[in-house]
Amino acid sequence: PTKLADGSTIPGANHAIAYPTFSPDSNWIAFHVADYATACNPSGCTAAATDTGALYMQNVSGATPIELATLTNSSPDPADHNLSFEPTFNPVERGGYFWVVFTSERNWGNEIVGTPNAGQKRLWVAAVDSKTGTTDPSHPAFFLEGQVETTANMRGFWALAACIATKGGGA
Repeated sequence: PTKLADGSTIPGANHAIAYPTFSPDSNWIAFHVADYATACNPSGCTAAATDTGALYMQNVSGATPIELATLTNSSPDPADHNLSFEPTFNPVERGGYFWVVFTSERNWGNEIVGTPNAGQKRLWVAAVDSKTGTTDPSHPAFFLEGQVETTANMRGFWALAACIATKGGGA
């Protein structure tokens, strides 16, 4: 067995590691590091529950974890930083990228509006370079339209297209 990250290896106050997800090539594991492993708090998992968290990636070799800072701290409003949780990789690499869906409580749009950390958990998607070294391989995330603003959207998952039989009987 190879020991991977534990809370003591992560800088800062957050040390609860949870929601691991393997990259499509199985060489990386993304996870969140938060105040609470559940991305909730002692008051529960309602829209009123707030937490702070960041996304990280670590090579399965046990190398030092890399913060996905672009996904955690790219908002122009510092009050929206450290509000990213529950990553899930798409199981298939596309266009030279690993794609990850994650939950964030940050505001969204092209201007700073609303109350930061308002507890409205929404789904975001981002590309992560498939050829990764020791620096942040993530790219700016985009918000998934069509989410109900009054619900506490939680963890996203990917669904692959169904297999389609090909000429000759293969799938």
